[in-house]
Amino acid sequence: MMSIVDELKERIDIVEFISRYVKLKKSGSNYFGLCPFHVEKTPSFSVNPEKGFFHCFGCGESGDVIKFYMKIENLEFKEAVRELAEQYGIEIHRFKEQHSILFDIHTYINKLFRNELHKHLEATNYLKQRKIPPEAIDRFGIGFGRSTEILIRKMTSEFPYKELIKSGLFVEGRYGLHMRFDNRITFPIKDLKGRIVGFGGRTISGGGKPKYINSPETPIFSKKKILYGLYEAKDSARKNGAFILTEGYFDCIRLHISGLNNAVATLGTALSVYHTTTLGRYTEKIYLNYDADEAGFKAMKRSAPVVLSSPIKAFVVTLDRDEDPDSFIAKHGVQHYIEKLNSAVPYFDYIIGFLRDRYELNDPVEKARAIEELKDIVHSIREPVIRSGYISKVARILNISEGMLSMKQDTSHHIPKGLNKAKALLGFLSVEPTLVSWIENPDGFEKHFSGVELDLYRAIKNCYKNNTSINHILDKLPKEVSNLYYEVSLSEYILSVNEKSMIREIFKYLIRELERENILKELKELKKRIEQGEPLTKEYSTALRKLTEL
Repeated sequence: MMSIVDELKERIDIVEFISRYVKLKKSGSNYFGLCPFHVEKTPSFSVNPEKGFFHCFGCGESGDVIKFYMKIENLEFKEAVRELAEQYGIEIHRFKEQHSILFDIHTYINKLFRNELHKHLEATNYLKQRKIPPEAIDRFGIGFGRSTEILIRKMTSEFPYKELIKSGLFVEGRYGLHMRFDNRITFPIKDLKGRIVGFGGRTISGGGKPKYINSPETPIFSKKKILYGLYEAKDSARKNGAFILTEGYFDCIRLHISGLNNAVATLGTALSVYHTTTLGRYTEKIYLNYDADEAGFKAMKRSAPVVLSSPIKAFVVTLDRDEDPDSFIAKHGVQHYIEKLNSAVPYFDYIIGFLRDRYELNDPVEKARAIEELKDIVHSIREPVIRSGYISKVARILNISEGMLSMKQDTSHHIPKGLNKAKALLGFLSVEPTLVSWIENPDGFEKHFSGVELDLYRAIKNCYKNNTSINHILDKLPKEVSNLYYEVSLSEYILSVNEKSMIREIFKYLIRELERENILKELKELKKRIEQGEPLTKEYSTALRKLTEL
């Protein structure tokens, strides 16, 4: 008897299925398109209908139609099979979605939030002051959170304690569970299927609390992968040919209220590769409308590595200073906003224009500062041909030689926050396993890692020794190890460094830094033991010499 998996593979036309997400063009016996799993300009994503698998020659992703669906929709294997079986009318029994209880928790508590909103006069008055009509409150499911004993009792009677903690909605305190969004207006955040996966919360009481908070990272929620309002906006964006990207819940909602139903919002993060890949399924154009101030420019600049390396065409909507879409429409009306939308400028032109306004380019010192800022931006572009084009454009506008922009600053010391040196090194090893040969003693180098990081390092090292690709064993690795692999190899920082010479330079720097940190730790321990009377001065001197030699 044919298994469900085999039946799915036989029944699903892989070309037709993947075409829902990727524009494919036939070339020979295969079909090619832009890979949805990494940023590229030249199609390297191939689908072979005869063998029923896909492969990307750029990032190495490959597999059958089930693997593709798992990857594109961020699903576990069982979830993917269940959903595909439902789509293709295949009966499947006793097949429970792994994280279904987390979705149930979010759906249930949102009903409580919705009911609480109508009881709370201060919250409803606040929404009235912000001119949010009842129909928008209903459409976006806006509620109000109260961490009451009644709510805690209801939730603990319906769901297991450990699942409530895992949901990110509750934290353990001295006196038991506490609901994270207490005394906040709540905004349910949905995935592409319309399931609530997290919440945003806006305080109305002040008291030194952060104005806005979001759900923490959970098995079903990641800020770098989800956009607020996308479920409500995707059909309109496909119809209109563009998304409007904002920074806030109220900005996004205001645009929808005003008839611009293609608006979405980031969740306090820079635009990520995941975001642009998702948006690119529906349209080839986005309008970025961040706050018209220095903070808005910095947010725009943080998105440069992704925006300028993406096939999506990005434009910037410029409003009056200190205005956002919500306040601007309230003051000037939606028609005036649409005029601003129609006069949006290409993303890179906006960056240059902003810097020209900030710096006095007739002053050599000021001009040098502008050039340094633009250096960082143009060298964050992954595609060499595109990067070269932008270098030429900047040189022409600023009347300087291209060589001045080609001389990159040493970025090896600027590992971004959130990516420790061990993870950064693993990221480079993940995309370039031959770098193992640059490590003097690969086995001895294991001392710099622990836990899951050590497991991933060993997997990469062994694959290099056996001359095999780690992609061939990813499915066999523990989930936490493969997840770390995807995390570090898809890091925006790792993806932004694509010149081999620069990769090796940074990699050697990371080796030195890990060695240095290890020696410093050793020296600290030796000093402590010497102070306790142990005769270890010789060992201390040896370690100190190693440090100076680095």
